[in-house]
Amino acid sequence: MMRYEKPSVHVTEHIGPLDNDQIAALSDAELEAYLSENGYRERKKLYRANSNYVYRKIAGEGVLIPSGDLPGNVMVTVNGTGGFLWEQLQEPKTIGELIAAAKAAYDDPNHELEAQIREFVQNRVKTGQIWEVK
Repeated sequence: MMRYEKPSVHVTEHIGPLDNDQIAALSDAELEAYLSENGYRERKKLYRANSNYVYRKIAGEGVLIPSGDLPGNVMVTVNGTGGFLWEQLQEPKTIGELIAAAKAAYDDPNHELEAQIREFVQNRVKTGQIWEVK
């Protein structure tokens, strides 16, 4: 018998130069190569806020307070957008899902939102505040 997993769906924005009909016509091996070449696996990665940080709003600012076995004695402040992303990451999400949620919540007149969210997540993964979970 197969192991049951909770059904899930991950939406990935269209990637690469092919249109949907061309992608659908690829063999399995060609599709695997195409997806690999165009970063599909990166887009499927799930991220989650490190549960050893407690998020609080203090005097209008977001504060991440380390708890448990975390080294050091520092707190991290985040702006409103950082707090929004932190709250989103209480459940595992892809970068694409974070971007979609932020686009629904924020105006992006300079079209910087996507790159800045990717940078935020990458930097927080490096510091251990966000975990890559899958």
